[in-house]
Amino acid sequence: MKVAGRLHLDAFLISRCWSRIRPASRRSVELGRVIVIAPPASGNIGDEAMVHAVGQRIGPRMRLVVTGETIRADHPDMDSVHLPDLVYPRRLSAFIRANRDLARLVEAGDAVAVLGADMMDGGYSPGAARRRWAIVGQAGRAGHDARVLGFSWNGRAPRSVKRAARRAAKHHAQLLARDPVSLRRLQRDSITTATAAADVVFSRAGMPGEMHTSELDRIAGVAAGASFAIVNASALVARKVDRHVEHYVRIIECLNARGLHCVLLPHVIRSSGNDLEECERIARAVGHAGLSIVKEQLDPETVRLLARRADVVVSGRMHLAVMALGELTPAVTIGTQGKVEGLMELIGRPSLCIAPSESLGDDVIHEVESVLAEPARIRTQLKLNIPDIRRLAERNFLGLGIADAATMEIQKVGD
Repeated sequence: MKVAGRLHLDAFLISRCWSRIRPASRRSVELGRVIVIAPPASGNIGDEAMVHAVGQRIGPRMRLVVTGETIRADHPDMDSVHLPDLVYPRRLSAFIRANRDLARLVEAGDAVAVLGADMMDGGYSPGAARRRWAIVGQAGRAGHDARVLGFSWNGRAPRSVKRAARRAAKHHAQLLARDPVSLRRLQRDSITTATAAADVVFSRAGMPGEMHTSELDRIAGVAAGASFAIVNASALVARKVDRHVEHYVRIIECLNARGLHCVLLPHVIRSSGNDLEECERIARAVGHAGLSIVKEQLDPETVRLLARRADVVVSGRMHLAVMALGELTPAVTIGTQGKVEGLMELIGRPSLCIAPSESLGDDVIHEVESVLAEPARIRTQLKLNIPDIRRLAERNFLGLGIADAATMEIQKVGD
């Protein structure tokens, strides 16, 4: 539904909620909090990894606005408020109330940041994308530091979403594209104020927490000291590719033939896209030793530890790839929503992005064999490139009164 001036009803109502709030006095943002609009998060390791990374960088000044059911905090004292109808409203009255509550929550000197990821181009939900753009735009219009952190752009956004993005940019919202392909697509769509950054998960500082090797082996279901590959089967990819299970059976047979145990790792476990169900189908089809399956939702730090131990990762989920690449483990990744191409261009190895096509199995096997044929060279390439990508990820936080990465003594992986 639209109202005058091509402004959708939801954006119009959000503007009305903010219009009742006194404009900010443009004090230094260092004096205020950073209000972070979270992704849905529930059941999604990647969403949790983003929240944890941002929480680490912003620290106690962050106040997280939870828009989904739940989110596992990086620490029990994380300050949060639950507004489930802010972006995904169940009723119009609840939507208005949630946005009014957010507008009242934001005080003078506060910054407002939307965790953008793959939710800003409308690929999943044009309405939810428009609402996020409207929120960050109204925050900018009210005089706050307003920004969209590390997001991708598929180049196929509906006109209403493109208009919402341009409107937010006009109101001084900072748009931080997380890969060069997305940045070029934004510019083609006349969203010219976007700047280059990287996914916020790359900003996660230091090495993952320690865990005894035997405990990692238990979680992964591998023999002590065995070499293994992590294999993720995405429920989203399964919807796009015929004979998805057959492709994965061939991929696992290839990895086993190279002496690698395969650990099937679900990344998203929820009703709207359950990787665990797809992983279980594949496990039943394989039906032999050399394969184990993780049936619980791991926390991001445990995933990073497992990824560091793995020889290679095959993933249908981008943030599993980000966590693996950050640990210098090559990740052959099936691209969906137009976001993986840019990640792999940023990494410097575009061939790691595999299209979800009828030749999926052959294409993944070809790249896996290429990666396993020269592991030292690829890890050296990652070791050279990842520090630059971490610095790009730090651009998400410039101007928020947070110390630069150079002053944080971030421990580089592999040093």
